Amino acid sequence: NSNEMFSFLDSSSFDLILMDYYLSAETGKDIASSLKKTKFSHIPIVLMSGCSNEDVVSDALNQCIDDYVSKSNS
Repeated sequence: NSNEMFSFLDSSSFDLILMDYYLSAETGKDIASSLKKTKFSHIPIVLMSGCSNEDVVSDALNQCIDDYVSKSNS
């Protein structure tokens, strides 16, 4: 969840955040939106997903993520 991630980010330095779109309690987009409002906003975020909904990907790219990687469904 995002609370655990913020604690983890506070404990080290990172060049990139790579996260899945579908997480247990929140979506990767939700967490990315939260991150962009914090001191971690300088860290690029790449979202991964097998989601084929282009609107979801486009919305995330426009709002909070820096790039997107499609996971193969095969």
